[in-house]
Amino acid sequence: MSLFAQEGTVKLYIKDKHVVEGETDTWVETPVELSAYERELALKIFKNSKIEISEKKRAIVDLATLEAIPYEFLARVIKSWSEQVPVTVENLRKVESVTLINIWNKLREMYEIG
Repeated sequence: MSLFAQEGTVKLYIKDKHVVEGETDTWVETPVELSAYERELALKIFKNSKIEISEKKRAIVDLATLEAIPYEFLARVIKSWSEQVPVTVENLRKVESVTLINIWNKLREMYEIG
């Protein structure tokens, strides 16, 4: 076992706007594991979320930042994809919204962030 994050990648396959188990023609390739630095960058996404306690001792959570798509982070961790253009912030902004949210949610699950 090494102290360093695995260098390999995994393909996330997309079908009907969802990440699926079987192979498809549409995919994104991401690291198997995040390095400590990449994980830190991901966690900063959630740093601006607000949690307040009301007078009645109820938690009020501002989920606005949780729903935002972190384009810069995704451009860093998506190493390649099935599209014939490079993975850039500008190109990620052109991806269909539900599909990109589902990719982001799968990455959050994989990397145990947020």
